[in-house]
This record gives sequence, structure tokens and C-alpha cells, in this order.
Amino acid sequence: MNDPAIVADTSVLIHFLEGQVAAGDWLLGREVHVSIVTEIELRTIASVKKNADFAVARMLASCSIWDISPSIKERCIWLRSNYRLKLADALIAATAASLNMPLVTADKDFKRLKEVVDVRLL
Repeated sequence: MNDPAIVADTSVLIHFLEGQVAAGDWLLGREVHVSIVTEIELRTIASVKKNADFAVARMLASCSIWDISPSIKERCIWLRSNYRLKLADALIAATAASLNMPLVTADKDFKRLKEVVDVRLL
């Protein structure tokens, strides 16, 4: 758990916003990177939940947000083809793989990627 930089899946950031200590342990004091997909998912959730916009905006401001680069796109295509992932999950995993950083998630579906992505479960 001493990784200086991680890619956080949307699920971990939601758990953090809900006050779960385990999520805070993974996020606080680290350089946190997220996929553009995570930003979109969080901002969509925030628009539905009352008073969540500020908390989400503040959290995202402290993260490095990665758009879809050619490298991420190619890894996403490979992951979707070989693991039959949903597009959003494939883009998030491809972001972690492209940055060569651990992917921290609460979503157990990512465990099956452990041979191609360094997946750390919450």
C-alpha cells in the first residue's frame, strides 16, 4: 500500500465521499490519477445527489485526470476484446495500465485482469 501514485476507480472515490475509512487509507497522501470516465461518472452522480457537486468538484481538483490517449485507446480495445469488459471499465483499466500504476478499486470484477493490470482491491 506504499505506492506513491495510483489510478483510482470510480467505486473507490464514491466510497471515500461516503466516508469509508478504507478508501481514505488508499487515497490520502497519494498522487491520485483518474480516467476521464471516472470524472464523468462522478459528475453525473453528483448532479443527481443533493449537495454532492461541491464535494465531487473538490475531490476531482486534487486528482490528475487522464483523457483518452492513443495508448489508452489501444489498450482499451485489447482489454475489451480479450476480457469482454464494459467500455467504462476497460477505459479505466487501460488508463492504469498505460500509466503503469496500480488500479485501486472496490469492484471485484477487475480481479480477473490481475495478469495485465496491477489491481488492488479496497
